[in-house]
Amino acid sequence: MEILFEEKKEPPKMLVELIEGTIAGKIPKDKESRPFELETTAFVINALKDGMLAGLNRKEKAIVIDLGNCLVNQNFMKQGLMWIPSVWFNMLFGFYHELSHMMQIEEDPKLMEKKKPTKKMEKEADNFAINCIKDWTENKDNKIPVLNEMGWIGRQIKKAINLYYPKPLFDTILSEIKPYELGAVGRLNTMAAYQKAIEEELADLTTDEGFGIVVDDVKYITAKEFFEITYNDV
Repeated sequence: MEILFEEKKEPPKMLVELIEGTIAGKIPKDKESRPFELETTAFVINALKDGMLAGLNRKEKAIVIDLGNCLVNQNFMKQGLMWIPSVWFNMLFGFYHELSHMMQIEEDPKLMEKKKPTKKMEKEADNFAINCIKDWTENKDNKIPVLNEMGWIGRQIKKAINLYYPKPLFDTILSEIKPYELGAVGRLNTMAAYQKAIEEELADLTTDEGFGIVVDDVKYITAKEFFEITYNDV
């Protein structure tokens, strides 16, 4: 399989390794073995329309991941994740979502005739992606890469930190660095503010010593906990 990207616009090395591992047959406990033929994974910057995280070139059997869109997409942030972890999980979600579409087409070649996936296909792809991410978070050896290991993405985040200095947003971004490097993905109280449906449940966990991690007297949630709670019905 080919990995394509422009010079100085490289993806995180860990993401490439994850993709290569998936191609080698290491799909996280995906319930059943489903066939797929992925020949190319390409990385682009702000090239996909409508802010798409990734896309599938069906004929070329290629997945395209848009690093620029993954950098600014706020879907996970609106559920309480900090910026850097949300960017990482945007990339994972985009890849696994499109991989699911590839599997769907392998199983039913007639789907190639459709101009775009059906709502049922999209829902299945979303669930597949979330389940793969859940499995990734369950492996204690898996850590979100630090900025120096994030390639182009890491450099853009560093630029943002320098750009906003000494503005208020600088303090917000900088305050996330230490917790995320220790395994946190979001503040528990921030997650509760965004996810009103489970606000009371999260409030109860504030005093649970076996839940989350504390950094500088602030309670944070781990990636595994976040996905278990937020997507408990997937």
